Amino acid sequence: MNQAKNETEYLSRCLFIGEVYFHEKQFDSALYYITHVYNDTKSITSKKQAAEWLLDICKTQGRDSEILEYANFLAPFANQEENQSEVKSELTELYNAFRQANLSKQHQQMIKTYTTICLVIVGVLIIGLLVYILLYHTNRKRKQLLEKQIKEEQLLHDMKQKALSGRLKQSNQKLQETLKRIENQKAEHKTTEGNTSYNTFDERYEDFKQAQICLEIINMANQLHDNIRNTLKTNADITEYKAFAMTLSQTAQLTKTVEAFFPNLYTALKTQYPSLERKGWLHCCLYLLQLDKMSICVLLQEPYYTCRRYTLKLEKAFDCQQGLSAFLIEHL
Repeated sequence: MNQAKNETEYLSRCLFIGEVYFHEKQFDSALYYITHVYNDTKSITSKKQAAEWLLDICKTQGRDSEILEYANFLAPFANQEENQSEVKSELTELYNAFRQANLSKQHQQMIKTYTTICLVIVGVLIIGLLVYILLYHTNRKRKQLLEKQIKEEQLLHDMKQKALSGRLKQSNQKLQETLKRIENQKAEHKTTEGNTSYNTFDERYEDFKQAQICLEIINMANQLHDNIRNTLKTNADITEYKAFAMTLSQTAQLTKTVEAFFPNLYTALKTQYPSLERKGWLHCCLYLLQLDKMSICVLLQEPYYTCRRYTLKLEKAFDCQQGLSAFLIEHL
């Protein structure tokens, strides 16, 4: 009994303190004490008073969810006294207004959310379309530029091939004419290699080409052209054909074989071109085998244009217009 009395006194003090804070507009503190009274008191009068103050605090602080609770509690008291008819009407309107406001707020939030999603989707589609158009035009320009470059390179390659083919054809024709002239001029030509003798130049030259080292080198050149199947391009990377490069032993054997079959050739060339180096002599030995420039480039592992410049240098030094191979064979 004493405990109930103490509880009643405590709640009364809470209601009093809450009322003071309420009138002082310290709503957070008032809310703390008045809520205790509303939740724990058994006095209808105290609870009704607490509900009225809590309703005003919630309206001030915008606590929409709690307003409905206190409004529902106070609504029945509107019928108890005639002077409370306005309160009942106000509470009913307040309840309906807050309910309508809550529904309107939810509706506006949904509209805002859907609008945002639609704007994002439209923005992404527009950006994607712009990126696609940009990439399409960029790729189209690249494709057109690449096709133009390919056509130009193909045209340049065809022109080079035609020029090279014409030069080779002309060189071979001159070589054949020189061989025929040499054959007519040197009906009988004798030389010795040990105890071997030759009645004609052709016999000696054919024996030279049948030497082991000469056959090896000619076979390497033939394998080179068989493997690549097509004409070796002048701008090809020579290092890709290292398998067909001559060894130091092969170069030494070739020069010794040439000197053995044609002992006076080196001296004659050196007399006409005193600056002749061993490299130039090696080029001359390979041209004696009637190899084309590309084969010599691969055998010596020299770029085509380096080899061509060196060949032109030798042709200029020897003042030969018919080609280096024909010139050398003529001077055997």
